[in-house]
Amino acid sequence: MLMTDSSQYLDFLFEAGKKLPQFVSKSVTRVFGVRKDGESADYRGTALVCTFKERLAFVTANHVLTEIENSGNYKCIAFSATNEGFQARYERFPDIDVAVIIPETNIPIASKYLPWQAEISDFHMTDETIPFDYMLLYGFPNRFSRYSAFAQGVVSEGYTHCTWVRPRISQTSALLRSLYAEVKGYEPIPDEELKPFHFCLNFDEPTGPLKSQDGELITSNGILEEHAGLYVDMQSLPGTQPFGAFGLSGSPVWRFGAVEANWKLESWTVNFARLVGIVTHWNEVRHCLIATRFGDIASKLKEII
Repeated sequence: MLMTDSSQYLDFLFEAGKKLPQFVSKSVTRVFGVRKDGESADYRGTALVCTFKERLAFVTANHVLTEIENSGNYKCIAFSATNEGFQARYERFPDIDVAVIIPETNIPIASKYLPWQAEISDFHMTDETIPFDYMLLYGFPNRFSRYSAFAQGVVSEGYTHCTWVRPRISQTSALLRSLYAEVKGYEPIPDEELKPFHFCLNFDEPTGPLKSQDGELITSNGILEEHAGLYVDMQSLPGTQPFGAFGLSGSPVWRFGAVEANWKLESWTVNFARLVGIVTHWNEVRHCLIATRFGDIASKLKEII
């Protein structure tokens, strides 16, 4: 449950938030379209590198692959986590907008990557519990790279976003509504805008307590002005809108595990983190990211692996 001491609460978010991105970012890779004309590969999205039942797999949004295929400009896909091509089995789940790429043989992974064990996930995450934890998304927006307050340095490729789950109207108790009104100041999402397997991450906001590279607390939102680049009209990829958080499709989402640690930093380690979902689309009206629960993805994987 959220703590009433806001200073202790913010200290937990910042200190835990410095450690967790470094732990999970090793399991996130870029997705590229390899061009038919031999030009440099185009960045198209994000994927989770994981193992499931000891099999290596890449999990991303299904539309990332279909947009590559439908453009007609690409001969195959590639991942920054691998140094060479490989034969793979493609499993598509368009009903939840998820695709899983499974190499047919053991393949080498670049040394800086560490596949996430998919079993370390919250398979039974519920609408009654997740609004009380804190979420971390790590991905690669295709026109945004910034200093990460949570990764203790400049992240030249990746983007860290830490936020709350934005609850559904039907699940918001009076207590939860009052907490959100006080702490976050935004309304719950109408139920009809989310599928049963979805949850929503607020995105049009600063990414939690920030500090400079010298450790000073940043109190001005000016440091986040470039954040607007995710929302304004700019050159877009084929088949997409010219605004939105493009490139974050397929980004994995973890919860901190703050609830299990009772929001006490001395009781918390990065091992409390649990994979909870994969970003599958962007709600441009509400400026929020919609993710598919990993429990629903795992149910599909159990049938094929």
